[in-house]
Amino acid sequence: MNIGLDDIDSVEGGCTTYVASRIVKALVNLGISFSDYPNLIRLNPNIPWKTRGNGAVALRIQFNGKNSHNIFSVVCSIIKKHALSDSNPGFVMLTGDVPDDIVNFSKSAMHTLVTKKKALTLIRKHDLDSFELGSGLGIIGALSSIGCTLEDDHTFEVISYRKRRMCGKRREVSRASILAMNEKMGHLTFNNIDPETERILITPRGPDPVLFGIRGGGAASVLRSKDMVSTREPFEYMLYRTNQGTGAHLEHLLNVGDLKPYSSGRIAGSISTKTVTMEGGHVMFKLKNQEGEVNCAAYQQTGSLKESCTALEIGDFVEIGGGIRRASSRFPRVLNLEFLRVLYLKPQYRWINPKCNCGRIMESAGHEKGYRCRECGAKNRTGRKIPKEMQRTISTGLYQPPPRAQRHLTKPVARIGKEKVWTKPKLKPGWYSFKNSELF
Repeated sequence: MNIGLDDIDSVEGGCTTYVASRIVKALVNLGISFSDYPNLIRLNPNIPWKTRGNGAVALRIQFNGKNSHNIFSVVCSIIKKHALSDSNPGFVMLTGDVPDDIVNFSKSAMHTLVTKKKALTLIRKHDLDSFELGSGLGIIGALSSIGCTLEDDHTFEVISYRKRRMCGKRREVSRASILAMNEKMGHLTFNNIDPETERILITPRGPDPVLFGIRGGGAASVLRSKDMVSTREPFEYMLYRTNQGTGAHLEHLLNVGDLKPYSSGRIAGSISTKTVTMEGGHVMFKLKNQEGEVNCAAYQQTGSLKESCTALEIGDFVEIGGGIRRASSRFPRVLNLEFLRVLYLKPQYRWINPKCNCGRIMESAGHEKGYRCRECGAKNRTGRKIPKEMQRTISTGLYQPPPRAQRHLTKPVARIGKEKVWTKPKLKPGWYSFKNSELF
């Protein structure tokens, strides 16, 4: 059985993964076994009305065909208990294999705008149980999480949850222990700290119940890393298998001639205008290929990525990935960069005076009088300026924003070449701990 849920968090706080942990705890108490770790599925990050990380959760459980009504009731009651006034939860339950059209729906939700109407059509078609509150927009993510079975590249994250009374207060997590953990486990985990600013990235800043979360390539490594973090707060935790750090939203090839608002993907082409630095430090330029031309922007917050874009010149051939911002009365449609891959740099030249036989650069002798050498006095009446290739301040290769400005889905450079394919696991003992349940 597949249980999908989404949109149980809001600007007030809350957290969909926390509610998922409450559901897992309840199902464990009912004696239900899991066929996979909980799946944390990040969807298209460019949807303007998304919740903070646009993350949904799917639970995959062993089901004997009995008591489905009881499971549905348990999940609904937990969602009702934890839903906030401005959240819009959705919950979908599917028994059996995931149909292909739901898989395709999930793939679309990774890079473009999908509608609640389409989700409800699929729910009715397959006679699925579902539940919603508020506007019910969470139904979209709930169904999408079920359809994303993570059979391609994936990573893991262990998320720890704090006491309810601590939410909104300063997180009592030792910075020194995080730095030590990163020093020892940084090759097996990613984005623990920002190397440019040394800002800690595993602890969120909002009023939600997450104490810290550690991401990495393997289940064992993130569980081990969790034990290296010192905190004065008691916490519970749960391990997720996830598409974070896979770049899944940028695998889609965008068509310059038909760029849809809020879509994500990648485009290759040539730089067709000089880069311009706008007020606020944002960098703008245009990219062109046989399909047309698109405005591109690298914003101040992207740091080193923005700086790299300032070195681009007309004729350079690049691949860029990001999301499409909808056009407005003041601004055109723009592709907001999340990565830049320089594939070819067009040579740039400056023109210099010819050299004298003595080795010195000659100087002009006057209009149409050729050149003369100040060192030895030699003259050259037929000489011409010669081109000299300039040293570029950018090289071919991949450029990304620093970790502090990366999306949840951004594939870090350290993960390139470490992609994996899912094989049915034997879930590791200790993939969750609810020993502090009485505190919640």
